[in-house]
Amino acid sequence: NGNSSIEAFKNKIQFIDVTYKVDGLVIIDKVNCEFDALKTYTIVGESGSGKSTLAYLALNLIKPLSGNISIDDQDLGSLTYQSYGKIVGYVPQDSIFINGSIVENIFMQDESKIIDIDFNFLDELIKNLNLNEVLSVNISTNEVSEHKSINSLSGGQKQRISILREIYAKKNILIMDEPTSAQDSKNEKMVISTLEKLKSNTTLIIITHKK
Repeated sequence: NGNSSIEAFKNKIQFIDVTYKVDGLVIIDKVNCEFDALKTYTIVGESGSGKSTLAYLALNLIKPLSGNISIDDQDLGSLTYQSYGKIVGYVPQDSIFINGSIVENIFMQDESKIIDIDFNFLDELIKNLNLNEVLSVNISTNEVSEHKSINSLSGGQKQRISILREIYAKKNILIMDEPTSAQDSKNEKMVISTLEKLKSNTTLIIITHKK
């Protein structure tokens, strides 16, 4: 964890000769690549090919053995987790939830402390991601109703809630690991359509095994 900060992502993330090993096994070997702001990237590869490792490196969750990763010409490792976390979002392959309501999981805090909800945006995301059976928004009263508990959600619903949570947060960068892996064909199309709408203001990095 560094001590520098970043306000917004404006230019590019750059990997220069990045190598990463686990127990002596080379997972990433002298990788050179760039991710430009406001563009969409798909990282495709078989299981075990290092796709998720590349994402963890870009998220600053792990450090390279050698080489350098920078964002807008700042060393990624020099940034505080708090500062970088404000501009980058992550949807893991296995959704992560706290012990609480769905609303608490979307905003990652106690409902009593949640203020300034953008009810119109939340309602739009609920509809776009086909989550009407899970929760709904009453625009006229500014109320959110939950129709299911976290523990009763299907795998696909949990994944779409996880996607909704990160999109609602309006991060500059969104990294997603197999974001449609738990979706049927109908919901996969709805997820893809929702992601398409983000391209004008979000840098998307999508990891998948699908070509």
